Amino acid sequence: MKKTLFALLLVLLMFMTNVQALESEPDGKNLLNPSFFEHDSGADMLYTTTPVPLEAGETYTFSASSEWGWNVKLFAQDHVYADEKAYDHDACSIEGFTMTCTFDAVADEVDVEVSGGDTSRYYGSYGLELFQLEAGGTATDYEPYIPKEEGGPPEFSGGGTFVTSYTEAYALDDIIDNHISAYDAIDGDVSDSIKVVEDAYTGNESTVGAYEVVLEASDSSDNTAYFDLLVSVIDDVPPVIEGEEAVHVDVDEASALTAIIDESFAFHDEYDGTIDEYSIVSDDYTGSETVLGAKAVTIEVSDAAGNITSYTFDVVVEDITPPVISGPESNTVYLSNPKTLDDLLALYEATDNHTPAEEVSLEIIEEAIDFDAVGTYDMVLRGEDASGNQTTKSVEVVIIDDVPPVFTGPSFKEISYTWSLDLKALIADFTIEDNHDTLDEDDVVVVKNDYQEGIIGEYEMLFEVADASGNRSEHAMVIAVIDDVPPYFILDERITVTNTTHLSSEEVFLHLKQDAEVEAFAPVAMEVIAETYTENSETPGIYEYEVELMNAEGARAQHSVEIEVVGIVDQDSPNWFIAVAGAILLCGGAVWVKRR
Repeated sequence: MKKTLFALLLVLLMFMTNVQALESEPDGKNLLNPSFFEHDSGADMLYTTTPVPLEAGETYTFSASSEWGWNVKLFAQDHVYADEKAYDHDACSIEGFTMTCTFDAVADEVDVEVSGGDTSRYYGSYGLELFQLEAGGTATDYEPYIPKEEGGPPEFSGGGTFVTSYTEAYALDDIIDNHISAYDAIDGDVSDSIKVVEDAYTGNESTVGAYEVVLEASDSSDNTAYFDLLVSVIDDVPPVIEGEEAVHVDVDEASALTAIIDESFAFHDEYDGTIDEYSIVSDDYTGSETVLGAKAVTIEVSDAAGNITSYTFDVVVEDITPPVISGPESNTVYLSNPKTLDDLLALYEATDNHTPAEEVSLEIIEEAIDFDAVGTYDMVLRGEDASGNQTTKSVEVVIIDDVPPVFTGPSFKEISYTWSLDLKALIADFTIEDNHDTLDEDDVVVVKNDYQEGIIGEYEMLFEVADASGNRSEHAMVIAVIDDVPPYFILDERITVTNTTHLSSEEVFLHLKQDAEVEAFAPVAMEVIAETYTENSETPGIYEYEVELMNAEGARAQHSVEIEVVGIVDQDSPNWFIAVAGAILLCGGAVWVKRR
């Protein structure tokens, strides 16, 4: 509304100015008043100091003598023309000795510039002779400018009204300078002489009302004219409705529309201040308070000046209560009875105050549960109703290992009474497996042990293994201690040979292989390292024989043996038979004597 009134005001002022221009036209057809022109000899230019009055939208023709080769420029004051009209000697039409330039006026006044053709000298000699601006699109014979009226006071355009908004606080001087002019037939524009005679407006620029102002204008002959101006200060600013585009109300707490408006909106006018009254223009809310959705409502408020503001908003009836999730705060899952997320979700239920249970969604939105790993985990559930209200519930999931280890192995073992029981080796034969933890023989504990080393009999042993969760498994075993050692002869370790028989290295090798330790080594070859027997084989005595044994894997082991050389006794000796028999026995091969 404010913009509309201001546009009307501008139209009014333009109308007043246009009337002024038309009434200031000369009696003749030539509109170029010589008193409007000056020349600049330095620039060799002739130009108007006061715009020539025209009528916007009409066609005009400018003409001058063609033989001087003028450059002509026509433009609206303050360059109101969208495109300045500039003509030169070649662009305008020339007929005989007359140059004509035709244009359509886009403003109610025009400035003129003429240059070229020794303008200053021509103007000094002839004035504006042959220069003519006339209405219409055809140049006619030149006539000098004829003032409309000789003498008399300046003229205003009669009584007038200036309308302004109180928000503008338009100063009177600005109104006069920008919108009011005075014109004299002889002096031309005498707007600079306007004076304020009476002023009821100044001081009330922001107060609504109509104020009288009397203006005075004088010409150089002291002729005086008066102008009655009515300045109307209006309130064209509509009131303001302050509030949201949508007001949300809970379906469970529906309020009356007036209560919603009173709580959610405020009404204010810049001039009148707070406004208390309003009217409801349309209402889709009342009667549908329990139906979800947006209901359009239009309200209207007016100020003292009759400015009206209407505002349409939505009352959004909504369910703002989130659903409730029920179910255990903690869940225990055993590895012996594994579960899935769906199994856990099935333990909970989401209900809502407005949405049916089957339409309320329930889901797990956060979890990092490893169902194969013992531990305590957090799980977050989210329920959502049809209105988008959400609620969450954090619960605990405890994974417990209740599966004992699998503990297997031999249940009976037979050992010689000559052995020492190797418990670690015995446990190494067991198999230990667990569903969750990694277990080995180091986790095995002997909980019962009746074994007695070296004593023949059967003994019970009980072993136990436990996982990290304390699940335990046992394994029982019987140890049978037996006598598996045969009787043996006890012989001397030394090799005895007569001084009449030579003992070879092969016989020494055979002797050594009868030793249990050597037999375990399984030699396949022997190398003599050092020996004193060979050179003394006929001399009774005890000699060292050192050898190195080699087995099939390439391992080597050194061994030494004593060889005793004995002399043959006299046949008549009582011991002859025994000596000979021993020699025969020894010469038949090396003799191995088991170590004591």
